[in-house]
Amino acid sequence: MGKYEYLLGENEKLLKLFEAHLLKTGLSGKAVREHKSNIELLINDYLAANRVSPEKANKYDIADFLDWCIDKWVFNRVSGLILTLASIKLFFEYLKGKGIAKNISGILEICAQSSYYAAKFSKHEKLLEGY
Repeated sequence: MGKYEYLLGENEKLLKLFEAHLLKTGLSGKAVREHKSNIELLINDYLAANRVSPEKANKYDIADFLDWCIDKWVFNRVSGLILTLASIKLFFEYLKGKGIAKNISGILEICAQSSYYAAKFSKHEKLLEGY
């Protein structure tokens, strides 16, 4: 088994724990599914593909992920990107609370920059107008 496959297996366990945690907080089923989907995109489609585990992710990984999402046109609307920032914040706060991720301050700084990423998304959107 390669590192990618190993990370996918570990990520699946984390996703189940995170989902159970979110359900305990009283979020609606729809909100839980959206947060889980956003985190699955981050940890499986981006971090694992780059051979990075969630507990070793840093602010540069998250910033690169957000740029990747914008460049690949992952979200149809800026609201999807903003929700993903909220999901990332919830996920890494959960990991810190469980002692899985230690230093998340840089990641939380990125998550607090929703205006910056919204503007970046809008600029990208304007570049594609007319095609």
